[in-house]
Parts: sequence; structure tokens; C-alpha cells
Amino acid sequence: MTPTPLTSRAAGWVIFILALGAGFSVASIYYAQPLLPLMGANLHLSVEGMGLVPT
Repeated sequence: MTPTPLTSRAAGWVIFILALGAGFSVASIYYAQPLLPLMGANLHLSVEGMGLVPT
């Protein structure tokens, strides 16, 4: 089965959306790291306990 131009274009959009989702999920881990000590202090949790939050 040879891909038609429409299915090739659709596959490109699917790959783009999947790449965005992967990028956002990885970025969310790194964006939360500077805030972990503040969140831990407010929640009365240890730094070690807060280290489990992003993962």
C-alpha cells in the first residue's frame, strides 16, 4: 500500500502532535524543580519527599 499525499500529510501532523506532547512532558519535570523547596516548606515535607513529586 503506497501512501497518498493526504495520509502522508496526516502522518506528519500526528508526529508533530506526539513530539509536542513528549516535549511538554519532559519540560514539566524541569520547570517544577526550582519550586520544589518552596512547595515542600508549605506542605511540611522533606526535600527528599518532594523529589518524588515530578517523577
